[in-house]
Amino acid sequence: MKSGRGSGTDRSQLTALSGRGSRVTPLFGEKYMTKEEYVKKYTSIYRKVDKNNKKKAKELIDKLADVLLMMDECKQHIDEEGCVSEMCQGKYTIQRENPWSQTYNQKVKLMATIMDRLDRLLPDAKTETVAKAGDALGAFISKGKPVELR
Repeated sequence: MKSGRGSGTDRSQLTALSGRGSRVTPLFGEKYMTKEEYVKKYTSIYRKVDKNNKKKAKELIDKLADVLLMMDECKQHIDEEGCVSEMCQGKYTIQRENPWSQTYNQKVKLMATIMDRLDRLLPDAKTETVAKAGDALGAFISKGKPVELR
């Protein structure tokens, strides 16, 4: 017995996810992005990475695109089968978390880690702001009266 939005639907109705080209789930009409589209999207988001870190950022974006493709595949299976599946245990059946849900959750954590690493490659706007504030404070202090220390 299948639960979820796709219950009662033949697996043959769903488009196979090969990781290449444009993919559409006929059942729900969702369009999944290709790896090239993900790379293009995240390259434009992380375009401010300095020249010394461009190669590392490119590698991380490539890994991120792979993870996002895997997440799309997991999501399609979860939409079809639901988050809970039944498993036979001899004379009885038990309900358990769908293995695709577990994989999806692992990929979400991996995606967050990769994006955190990419964020660290960006120039730090906060540091620039603090440096400007420090310069302004130094200029203000230098205009004041000298204080004698005892």
